[in-house]
Amino acid sequence: MDREAQGSNEVEKSLSDEDIMSHDLEDILDIHGTELDSWRSIMENWQRQRNMCVVQLICYVVYTLHLLNNHMRVETTLSQPLVLREAKRKILMKDLRDHEATCRATLRMGIDAFDIFCQKLRLTGVLKDYNRATVEEQVARFFAILSQTGGKYRNLALYYHRSIGTISYHFHNVLRAVISLAPEFLSQPNAATPVPSKIKDNHRFFPYFKFTYVLAGWEGTASDSRIIKNAFARPHGLVIPEGKYYLGDGGLMLRGSLLTPYRHVRYHLKESSLDGTKNAKELFNHRHASLRKSIDRAFGVVTKRFPIISTGSEPQYSFDTTTDIILPCCIIHNFLMGVDPDEALIAEVDKELAAQSGHNDTQCEEESRAGIELRDNIAEQMWLDYEK
Repeated sequence: MDREAQGSNEVEKSLSDEDIMSHDLEDILDIHGTELDSWRSIMENWQRQRNMCVVQLICYVVYTLHLLNNHMRVETTLSQPLVLREAKRKILMKDLRDHEATCRATLRMGIDAFDIFCQKLRLTGVLKDYNRATVEEQVARFFAILSQTGGKYRNLALYYHRSIGTISYHFHNVLRAVISLAPEFLSQPNAATPVPSKIKDNHRFFPYFKFTYVLAGWEGTASDSRIIKNAFARPHGLVIPEGKYYLGDGGLMLRGSLLTPYRHVRYHLKESSLDGTKNAKELFNHRHASLRKSIDRAFGVVTKRFPIISTGSEPQYSFDTTTDIILPCCIIHNFLMGVDPDEALIAEVDKELAAQSGHNDTQCEEESRAGIELRDNIAEQMWLDYEK
């Protein structure tokens, strides 16, 4: 009996051990199954990240090849022997100095005016000759940049066989030198300043208008009245001499030294030429429009001569440099009005303004009258409803 009982206990113990081993195996399989899923997820994430890295690497390689391709022509040019590049630059400068048409097309001025201006810049002491870059070459590149839309250095680097860094360095040197001429070519008049005879005695006075004050840096969305208030409030701002006055358009405020046209009175020259002026206010507006049109021509000459300030493309320079470019353009304009007005350029601007003015001015005036009539009708109807 004892043996049978002992045998039975051993059988039960054996079965019990087998059950325990079975449960442990199931737990182990569950654990391994969970770990396997986790590892599978990790491998999938790693695979995705590797693929993304491969794509990014391909993009970097393509972009690098693109940059190398863009710089290939410049690098090829710079790899030429130094003597050969200097010889080509001398040929280019000789072509500018010997051919009036080439000089005017490239630099927007004649040969004599270019020589005079280079001499003025040399006398400032800000600009000087270098071993392989004369003042004339630096100024020529500066004018070439102002004369193109966007003002990119790459085109000049290829044309003058210079590196982009050298082009940029010389451009900013000339920029500072031209700005140093501001006291000579940008000065506000005082009470004793006489009206120049060329303006006083010539009904086509617009070619002789010059800039006396320049305020650059305001955003294009700023209102005219806000800008003029800031100009008056600055420490060295706009000053209107005693007994003098400036003309302003309808967007500015009327004050003793700033005359604006009468509102809701015929203003445009084309309207007055059709049936003549009928009263004092129309005559004032007619004369006001005539002077304003001449001022618009002066702005047109500057933007036509230096397209860099009128381009709508993305700026190639910092905000400070873009602002500084405006001032030299006005200084050079004032200089050229005294030595090289360029009547052909003025006539071209005059023709463009004449083509733009007629239809647009009449349409704006008609829209203004329609707006006034609509506003009056609405106000009248509102009043009648209010009285009921």
